[in-house]
Amino acid sequence: MPDSKTTNTELEACVSKLEASNNFRVLRKVPKPAKAKISKASQFRYAMIIDTETTGLDLREDEVIELGFLLIAYQDAESRRIIDFGNEQREPSREIPRIVQELTGITPKMVEGKKLCREKVLAILDLANIVIAHNAAFDRPICERLLPEFAEKPWACSLTEIPWSKYGFESAKLKYLLMDSGYFFEGHRALDDCAALNELLNSRSPHGSSFFSELMESARQPSYRFKVRTPYDMRQKMRDLGYRWMRHEDRAGGEWQKNISANNFTPEEEKILSLKKQGASLEYIEQDAFSRYRLN
Repeated sequence: MPDSKTTNTELEACVSKLEASNNFRVLRKVPKPAKAKISKASQFRYAMIIDTETTGLDLREDEVIELGFLLIAYQDAESRRIIDFGNEQREPSREIPRIVQELTGITPKMVEGKKLCREKVLAILDLANIVIAHNAAFDRPICERLLPEFAEKPWACSLTEIPWSKYGFESAKLKYLLMDSGYFFEGHRALDDCAALNELLNSRSPHGSSFFSELMESARQPSYRFKVRTPYDMRQKMRDLGYRWMRHEDRAGGEWQKNISANNFTPEEEKILSLKKQGASLEYIEQDAFSRYRLN
């Protein structure tokens, strides 16, 4: 059996030859998380990257069945190390739908009798200066229902706060962003998705800085939550504009909502005001990283 080090060297030589050609692209597998040692004397800040697998997409009713997380230590948003990680499973109070089982591979038997280790997750959360998710509009509300302490932290969303289309990416889905960046991973398991997102954020944007650095800068900026009411027959138009329907918890009805950056406020406002004659009405509230992506 060949030595694994020699084998890796041979593989890297093959990769170099393929990458030197214009006829091939090589995708590297996202590495498994590994803890790094850091100097306790250094002044670090900490980011918690999270991902959830759930029984469905209803933010008020569905439940977390798996929670993955990485704790990242950083100094200048460019020097980053994984110092802890974990993957917690829990048995939900409702049946895991068949489609979720097929998508994630998580079966009722796998989570039977399991409970979230609250102390472990909260110990990591307590260290975090910010929480990062690839779809914070989903993960933040679902995590706050699971552990209310998540509401006390600022959040950043790598899905919406980095201008992926502006940078030439055809999709903002994590899988496709990774493929365009030269990586692949086994998706739809919480910790694997966290590792993939960390690898993506380590990559460089066209500006030369890391995507992580750009995300931290975005998190410091104000944004706005647009709340739009429209006639029923405009529902497809609102979906096309990127709005999500949010029903009210304490009364009938709801509205279309979307988070808008300060830079995009004016053009987005003009889009909605142009629909006024068709019955659209607009309200908005200013937000920061502490209030963004909250359900209410």
